[in-house]
Amino acid sequence: MSGAVKVIAALTLLAAIGVGIAAFLPWVVSESGGVRVSANGIGTVSVDGSTLDLPDFDSDPEAKDGVLTLAAAIVVALFALVSVAIRKVSPMHLVSGVFALLGGLGIAAIGVIDVLDVKDQSTSFAEIEVGYGLWATLGLGIVLVILGIVGIVKRR
Repeated sequence: MSGAVKVIAALTLLAAIGVGIAAFLPWVVSESGGVRVSANGIGTVSVDGSTLDLPDFDSDPEAKDGVLTLAAAIVVALFALVSVAIRKVSPMHLVSGVFALLGGLGIAAIGVIDVLDVKDQSTSFAEIEVGYGLWATLGLGIVLVILGIVGIVKRR
């Protein structure tokens, strides 16, 4: 088996872990009148670093796209972990590459849609910006797509 297969699987595992972490980082940030409000991918809102419990926000499924990216990242990470653990030629390396490609496409699509949604939100009293967690999600989704393609091509 090629040493590249292990490296690709390990990089896929790291990228999937990064996506999981990014779900808990700020996806949307707004500042107005010296008050900084941010929301992460799983729907937690913070005001100046203090977490708020907002029941209306919690019921909004669009505010929790990080849950979807986290779930996809866990699946991709599990297959990548198995691929790393297998030390011989196996169809599992191909399966891991396919899951990385499909998971990465889904994660990147969610990232693009959410970035465009945040960019469309503008108010006259507050500036709303894309948070670094959402940028990381989008970037790592693209990385997973690339690693998935490379993993499919270099599966032996």
